[in-house]
Amino acid sequence: MNKKKRTEIISFFIVLLACVLLYIFFMQRNRYTLTFPKGDDLENISLEMGSVTKEIIDEKTMKEFVLELSGDGRMTKQESVNDSPGVKRYTKVELNFKEKGSSVVYFYEEKGKYYLEQPYNGVYEISQDEYKGLEKYLNE
Repeated sequence: MNKKKRTEIISFFIVLLACVLLYIFFMQRNRYTLTFPKGDDLENISLEMGSVTKEIIDEKTMKEFVLELSGDGRMTKQESVNDSPGVKRYTKVELNFKEKGSSVVYFYEEKGKYYLEQPYNGVYEISQDEYKGLEKYLNE
């Protein structure tokens, strides 16, 4: 086997190995889904930002709020690895179930972008309009 043929074979296997590694890196990443309970399953929704707290108990309003949360959340490259976001100012949303337990999600603004974060599930970028739509419930 001549030197040129050997170089071509080695190059082919290097490219093949690179393709396999790229596939493993990009395709085997965890994919998170933003999930929320139905409004019918909730007893109440607690909103808290600093010392300001608000509780939503009206069923219609709870359904509207969950619909706002569900919106068009998009995945970012950031993973949620803490119980709360690593920013100074955020709003904590606690969805309390009729049966037992609760689910927590946070929304906040950071460097001109807006996010929803479910602890250990993922960080999702949202639009400014979606953020303002969620924030209005805290100020009502």
